Amino acid sequence: MRFSLNHLLLTSLATFGMTATATPTPSAIDNLRPETIAPDNLRPKAIAIDHITPANLEATSLTKRDSLAVYYCYAKSGTSCSSCYYESYDTNSHPSCWAFSTPVQCMSAEYRVYLAFCGTNNCSGQCNYMNNCGTMLDRGYCYTPGTNSFQVGVSMQIPPNN
Repeated sequence: MRFSLNHLLLTSLATFGMTATATPTPSAIDNLRPETIAPDNLRPKAIAIDHITPANLEATSLTKRDSLAVYYCYAKSGTSCSSCYYESYDTNSHPSCWAFSTPVQCMSAEYRVYLAFCGTNNCSGQCNYMNNCGTMLDRGYCYTPGTNSFQVGVSMQIPPNN
């Protein structure tokens, strides 16, 4: 069988024209960390956890821990939080203050007694402790509107029972 040069050229062009070009799309992992987090204050990879409930929320032991899992959410609707992320923080790090560039609406931690949330971006001024949460939300989150920074490994005094 003999092919002409024109036939070969037309076949090549037709094949080239029918070839689909795949455009790469970002993987799910690329979209986990919102751009609104201050990169110099938080670990590089936050994990999206809208479907996870924070663990050990009722733990009351005040013994020192080396790390603390912190859960934070950027959105709240009714009694539910969404756009949530999780990170583990070293409670021995200095400084122990981490800042958000966009205010957080909900927070929780493995051990709430070791987490303080503040309205300023440097953990100064008025701060509140997770174990004194004013408004508890679904899945163990605390309503923390306007939170711009938080501290982990915060030392607390427990008042004696009267």
